[in-house]
Amino acid sequence: MVDGTEQSTLAEPEDFRKNSYSGTLDALSKAAAVILLCAYGAGYITISIYYSTLGMGLVNPLKPQILAAGILLILLTFSPAWVTYQIFNLEELRRSVESWDYFTKLTIGASELLTASASLAIPAQILFVTTANPSKWNTTAYISVIAVNTSAWLLLSKLRSGAELTRRLPWVSWVVINSGILVWVSLCLGSGPGFSQRKIALWFFACGILLLLTVSPNFTGPQRRDWPYQSLQVLVLLAAFPTYIYPHIPSKWGGGQPIDAIVTFSKDSVIQPLASLRVRLIEEDDNGIYVIPTSGKKATSIPKASIGAILFSENPDDRLK
Repeated sequence: MVDGTEQSTLAEPEDFRKNSYSGTLDALSKAAAVILLCAYGAGYITISIYYSTLGMGLVNPLKPQILAAGILLILLTFSPAWVTYQIFNLEELRRSVESWDYFTKLTIGASELLTASASLAIPAQILFVTTANPSKWNTTAYISVIAVNTSAWLLLSKLRSGAELTRRLPWVSWVVINSGILVWVSLCLGSGPGFSQRKIALWFFACGILLLLTVSPNFTGPQRRDWPYQSLQVLVLLAAFPTYIYPHIPSKWGGGQPIDAIVTFSKDSVIQPLASLRVRLIEEDDNGIYVIPTSGKKATSIPKASIGAILFSENPDDRLK
């Protein structure tokens, strides 16, 4: 026969497990709610800034595309920032902030970030509409610089002989690595008109470097707060992402890439009745559509009553029959 004390002892582990599970689920649900709220806020800012560059306002503040835009911002902006945190040991930098070794660690870390950015851009390009076609010499030089850069930081940071070289002649790493970074950036910027994989890599690299500048002890100082610099970083990224990155992501991924279409006006339209116009579709609501003419950069609203038909096609020879 089990007395009341033994029954209470047996019940305690079960109650503890139930309370533990409920506490975990409650914490996860709150974390998910916070993440979704942050994603929605980031997406709202992204689409608002993007639409403002087109001369239009946010049409529907409750559309699912807002949440998708926020997730893209977090994924493509703060993932390279996380990589930067993994590459740069900030505590180690703080210990060497007064020595020449500080700048050596920064240059080698920037070199590792370059390799990581170029690597991240390979799978990330599936999210983008890449239109640039660099010349063969540019592509060859781009790949060669990445290979030399990777070899340099592996030699200087992983091998004992390379570490000894940087201690004796620290300027070697500064000259070699910084020269490679400058050449790599120029090759990314000179890859021709349009958007390419190397522009994605350059964006990842810029996000990581901007984070480094805001948290590096040499910039913030041992007695100063980091939050003003981190706030500035967030504001810069929130302004740059919808301007330079978001317009190159297809709408199927929640991006702002316009959709090529041919609009044929109705016979009762006040705008060129029965005429066809090739446009880039931005947005659609109950009142009509928002488009960008192929020769323009600002959005134009076309009332629904003026639309006879819409043909979605990227082929310039297609026509409504």
